[in-house]
Amino acid sequence: MMFSRFPIFAYVVGIICYSTCILALSRTGYQVEGQCKTAGVCRCQFENGYEINLLPLSSTTGPYFPKINEELPSGYLYSFDPCHDFTTPFCESNTALCQVNVSASSGVGCGKAQKSYFDYPKDDPNNTVVLVYPNGTSDNGRQRATIAILLCDEAAASPKIGVEYDSHDLVYFISLESKYCCPVKSSANAKASKTVLSPGSILLIVSFTLVFCYIFVGVLFMKFRRGAQGMEIIPNYGFWSSLPGLIKTGVLFTVHCGKVPSSQYDKL
Repeated sequence: MMFSRFPIFAYVVGIICYSTCILALSRTGYQVEGQCKTAGVCRCQFENGYEINLLPLSSTTGPYFPKINEELPSGYLYSFDPCHDFTTPFCESNTALCQVNVSASSGVGCGKAQKSYFDYPKDDPNNTVVLVYPNGTSDNGRQRATIAILLCDEAAASPKIGVEYDSHDLVYFISLESKYCCPVKSSANAKASKTVLSPGSILLIVSFTLVFCYIFVGVLFMKFRRGAQGMEIIPNYGFWSSLPGLIKTGVLFTVHCGKVPSSQYDKL
């Protein structure tokens, strides 16, 4: 065989084709970069265009979560909306979290959504994103504040929420578990990504275009210029018919670490 002395050629061609397909077809999950910086009320953005947007968990007609901890015997009932301040008969001033003392039929505001900002707990290796609601109702010169801990659960059909109260520091801790707490591509970046081809896609398009031109022009040349008939109109038919043997030789070359059995080579 005239090409049997080139096993490396077949090996390199195989690697190029495999790498091209993997580059074009592979998909990975989201990977955020940097910290999520506040980009509006209940919305923050990472450096690579991902964002967390809690707006689907909000209501403009009242608290999205009207009765939190209702089943617990704590004596307190909470209402919460991540994105909008609201008022209730017990919390007459605008607030994002309202704490109601059930036995006393009174309530206090625990933080404002309009003043909220995103932050990160200190010494947290997971970089958990939290949403801080300051400027709550004062008590002996100290203002209440609320910290919502955002827990990502892409499979959650409905959000899960709970509230704990630190009466010493007047801080309320909300655990909010939802798919909307997960980073997603922002709408602007999602539209841009739809219109921009990946490097692998461009490489595939160029490769298939070149292959088509090679076959089409080659057939015309062999048919009308050389007068070839049958299978001989295929450009470089001798090479392509021997390609399976080249690939086999390349595989053996790789498996045997470059020591291809002598039977694979033509005797001089």
